[in-house]
Amino acid sequence: MTRISPKGELEHSPFTGSGNSTTQQHMELTALVEAFKRIEERNLTDRPITVYTSSNNIYKSITEWMEGWKSRGWKGGNKKPVQDLELWQKLDKYNDQFKPSWKFITDEGEHPAHIEAKAMAKAISAKAKGL
Repeated sequence: MTRISPKGELEHSPFTGSGNSTTQQHMELTALVEAFKRIEERNLTDRPITVYTSSNNIYKSITEWMEGWKSRGWKGGNKKPVQDLELWQKLDKYNDQFKPSWKFITDEGEHPAHIEAKAMAKAISAKAKGL
């Protein structure tokens, strides 16, 4: 998590995690929920929040599809329940509470946030594999 301090400087608060038998979407949603949880716990809502994601699925889910899911009782266009429902509902709550702006990173390899996230993911993966 990166934020701008009251002095206008970037502050980093990295955190990582892993899970057995999980999906990339589940881990991405968990990371977002945990980031918002930290913002709430530390009362860091005094500045605008921008979420950068390289996941087209996360971006479109938040900015385009979620309202439809909610109107259909949290079911997708295929009439099946949304996967990772509990995480999506938590993310929806935080999205309503904090009103962040959402940005899709199209050039994954060049954005500093993406480079940092990939490095952390590789490190935690290597640690989990005992390397």
